Amino acid sequence: MATTHNFQNQDAILKDVYDERTMLTQSYQKNPFFAMVDKRIGEEAGGRRFIQAVEFENPGGASANYGKSRLNASISQYAPFILSSTDQHQYVRVQHKLMLATQTRPEAFVDALEQFDNAFKSLGQKVGRRMYRTLGGSLGQLAITDTNTTTITFADDASIFYLQIGMKLQFGSDDGITILDGGDTVTVLTIDHAARSATVDRNLSTAIVGIATNSFVFQDGDFGLCLSGLEDWLPVDNRASRLAASFNNVTRSTAGTLLGGVFFDGTTRGSLDETIILMNAEIGNFNGEVDVCLTNPRQVADLMLVKTSKIRIEASVTVRPTDSEGNALTIGFPAFKVLVGDKSVILMSDRSCPSTRLYELQMNTWRLWYTGKLINWQGEFYGEPRIKASRDTDDAEAQLSSYCNLGCRAPSYNGVAKLRASAA
Repeated sequence: MATTHNFQNQDAILKDVYDERTMLTQSYQKNPFFAMVDKRIGEEAGGRRFIQAVEFENPGGASANYGKSRLNASISQYAPFILSSTDQHQYVRVQHKLMLATQTRPEAFVDALEQFDNAFKSLGQKVGRRMYRTLGGSLGQLAITDTNTTTITFADDASIFYLQIGMKLQFGSDDGITILDGGDTVTVLTIDHAARSATVDRNLSTAIVGIATNSFVFQDGDFGLCLSGLEDWLPVDNRASRLAASFNNVTRSTAGTLLGGVFFDGTTRGSLDETIILMNAEIGNFNGEVDVCLTNPRQVADLMLVKTSKIRIEASVTVRPTDSEGNALTIGFPAFKVLVGDKSVILMSDRSCPSTRLYELQMNTWRLWYTGKLINWQGEFYGEPRIKASRDTDDAEAQLSSYCNLGCRAPSYNGVAKLRASAA
């Protein structure tokens, strides 16, 4: 009997063939911070909001004088960061005719389902990339000499790897506060990764009212709605004003480093090895114990080319992340074991990391909060199949969603360095 618009059987095969742990592993590839960060389901925090408490001062008032110790006693100081659950959605569809035509050939049928597999991986990778950025949603800032163009380049070369052909882009005069031209969009037509440039379908000066040569760029729909990434928790640009503004319900300027992490200006130092050593020492002053350094692949290449480096790079190491239930996933990352004084630190490259940033992190202070599953198949909670007939077109469709945010329980145990652009 012919099957029409019934995807229950296909859904069973989807569950059998596509183990979610395998798909998560594929999402983690090339995204080491996303893979390694602690992941905790957020149901105990209410689901819609996650409370990340930070103790930034111990009880004070200790004194050699008994009476003074009682008089001047103080309690621990806490900052309750209230993290709202932020959303990321991915929709995918496959022609119903194609599904029917391939259902008697298992190998072809699995190939048809790869679109759903790839959508799962793509959404996970999008979350991983956003973990380096800001809640404002920016992909980066333009760096063009004239807006009368269809070619875009970024102030940070690494931003080009966020683009995809067909992606719709919006623009803002800042990062997530003031959108330009009511959110009108242009579409990416071509990407030249070697030249770190892309072309769009319309001239910027005529397509986007008010656009400037240094406007901020956003994927359509992300403006002001993304998770709090490393650039938020450990701010660099406009650091003073950002610490003075409310961030997840906390104003951090009263204790800038304790609540906003250690900042180090590596542009005033020599090579990258000096920055790693000096920032590691500064984080140590705040009792932090760095175990991972993350930076752009081009910066790692620069470090490897320094023949007179003051740090020693040992053999590569393998890092294996775990899923939300603590089970080890079969994935490893190439990395270096860097000896900084008498301490061994893992140095890893991540192309999602801005090329002018170096992060030194104590990983057990970070947590990715999420609601439901890290990646949710919409409708599955209600017993519906993962893939189903579209109501609007003759297609099979699936909708994936992630509800999450990034938290840090001890920002001062972590640091960020601003780097000069790589010479690699």
